[in-house]
Amino acid sequence: MARPSNRIANLIQAKDYKTILEIVAEFHGHYCPGIALGVMAAVSSLESLNREQVGSGMEDYLAVVETNNCFTDAVQIITGCTFGNNALVFRDLGKVALSLLQRDSADPTTGRGVRAIVKLDIRAALKQELPEFSRLFEEVVIYRNRAPQTLLEYQKIAKTASRRIIDYPSTELFQLTKSEQKIPFYAPIHPTVFCDRCKEPVMSTRARNDAEETLCLPCSQVPSFQLSGQGIEQQRA
Repeated sequence: MARPSNRIANLIQAKDYKTILEIVAEFHGHYCPGIALGVMAAVSSLESLNREQVGSGMEDYLAVVETNNCFTDAVQIITGCTFGNNALVFRDLGKVALSLLQRDSADPTTGRGVRAIVKLDIRAALKQELPEFSRLFEEVVIYRNRAPQTLLEYQKIAKTASRRIIDYPSTELFQLTKSEQKIPFYAPIHPTVFCDRCKEPVMSTRARNDAEETLCLPCSQVPSFQLSGQGIEQQRA
């Protein structure tokens, strides 16, 4: 069976960005400008490295993203660098940017490649070209209007807006530069221990020894962190 990444590679080679957008929209759940920007950032980065794919998610290549919005879903689908295979790094900087980096074999904490950051004010561009999209975006996304007819209208025009974005030349969308960055070392494998209180298994690095007990973070009442739409935030047990 062919790997999913091979299909994406073939579509990139054929410059069939419309089909790639459809694949990403299916994963993401809907069309929107964010996934279209992610598609074009990932494709442009791969093309600048003269590649259609970057390995099989074994951390030899890393995708470093600076936002946790829709953009990042496209990056994961196209590059194959995901949270689950530890090849996706999230830096909570609030910038719509992607760095695609190859790990240095001599210094595994150094990555070299390219960084793409959006330079076009896409909301202003769409407001001029598709004013109805801007109106519906505000109504549905910002003010959370979930009326069925309004949602349907928004979904239709969001698809049009997304397709419009992938028609832009990448040079208009992004500033693309060579980049060398410090990156995390290969993800370690930690043993599993059991919490003495709730009896659930937990990674040893996320357990605490308290009064001769091994406790998970919730049972030990130690704050933990979560990634949400707000970014990385502290969560109390």
